[in-house]
Amino acid sequence: FRLDLLMEDLVAIKRLYESRGFLDAEVVLDDLRFSDDKSRVIITIAIIEHQPYCVGNIEVVIERVEAGEPGAPPPEDLAFFTEERLRCMLGLKTGQRYDGETVDEGLEEITKAYYGRSYMDAQVLPVERRGRERQNIVDVTLTVDEGRKSRLRRLHFVGNEYTRDKVLRREVKVAPGGYIDRAELDRSLARLNRLGYFERVTMLMRDVKCVNGEVVPGYKDVTYEVVEGSTGKLNFGVGISTDGGLLGSISFQKDNFDITRWPRSFKELTTRRAFTGAGQTFNIFFAPGTITSQFSVSFTEPHLFGTDLALSLSAYKRRNFREDYDEDILGYGVGLAYPLLEDDEYRYRLRAELRWRHENNRILDIGPNAVPGAFLFAGNNELRSLSLGLRFVSVDDFADPTWSTQTRLTGTYAGGVLGGSLNFLKVDLGHEQDFIVFVDDEGKRHRVTIRGDMGWAEPMPDTPEIPPFERFY
Repeated sequence: FRLDLLMEDLVAIKRLYESRGFLDAEVVLDDLRFSDDKSRVIITIAIIEHQPYCVGNIEVVIERVEAGEPGAPPPEDLAFFTEERLRCMLGLKTGQRYDGETVDEGLEEITKAYYGRSYMDAQVLPVERRGRERQNIVDVTLTVDEGRKSRLRRLHFVGNEYTRDKVLRREVKVAPGGYIDRAELDRSLARLNRLGYFERVTMLMRDVKCVNGEVVPGYKDVTYEVVEGSTGKLNFGVGISTDGGLLGSISFQKDNFDITRWPRSFKELTTRRAFTGAGQTFNIFFAPGTITSQFSVSFTEPHLFGTDLALSLSAYKRRNFREDYDEDILGYGVGLAYPLLEDDEYRYRLRAELRWRHENNRILDIGPNAVPGAFLFAGNNELRSLSLGLRFVSVDDFADPTWSTQTRLTGTYAGGVLGGSLNFLKVDLGHEQDFIVFVDDEGKRHRVTIRGDMGWAEPMPDTPEIPPFERFY
């Protein structure tokens, strides 16, 4: 038992009553009764609610920088931040019961509005309440000190020992010289965190000072400080399934890869400097198995030549040991992706995807009981295909998502003018839903993913049917 914590609880209870309009509520400690051995205590708290208060007059006071001074509000901001608009944003209405939760939400909304229009020093003060005696009416005064409208002078990055500046700058959608958008700075912070390259990312905003130490009015410097993390992952796995049999897997994935930063010494390999810093992804996967064995290597550049166009390259080999025949597949792929649509909060994104695929598919060791398709496509089969697709991704909160969805629609054209020995059309539609089921006591999130796919395929002339290695089952 701690008396100081009990006193804090009494204050919290009183604030709760005040937030519900009971501004004269009395919350007092009435009695403490300890057991004989002092192991237990019975606490009695007396509460007198009194009558709730209704809202009377709502006064708004705006303190502004004088016109002509650095950082003074332009005409469009004067027209936006009027007393009437701030009164509406506060959420209280004359004649209704006073609601502290509404006030807190209103103050937060007003603060965000000022930050969104570059008033980085804006102070939205707690409302002043004045109760009228014996009337149960409270008059409210909202005071806002706008401060100066701020421009960004410089944008700094600190701590990126390995990561190139351009990788950080392309995630921060603000430019020096322009007015500061605090909401965009926060979104940029979330994007940097979600890259997964850093153990920690923080943002700091400072006043700009002259040589003599005086503050330059109307300008701020913003610094993002990062702590480099480990971006290489080596995974081992063993599994068994009815379709894939017994298999093992070894994979290595390198995020924040840099294909141009070759090691100049052995020390650069041990200090993680080599092949690190350009925001690319490199992956090697090897999975030998009793029914399926595969090997693949892939590389992704998310911003080709500094644009939003993403490039992906892959090469792979797969061997499937069917019941009455074997499939041997060797191929490579080249993909491009470009964002078509995304909202300011990054809650949804629509992306166009284009992919070229070139494979040599061989059907070998055909037994007498093999499916007819194995005989039709026995030997070598050259596949050349071009796929065009759309991918839509949505999340509830970009910085801290609790659910996400992904929908994919892809059309594939194989053969024909592209060449090769296989000619067919395919359409694939897939949907995936991911959501958090619960969070345990340690803060670990447990997720469930639901996935569904459907497709249509039709052979074209010179191809009697869809080859076994291109079917959906």
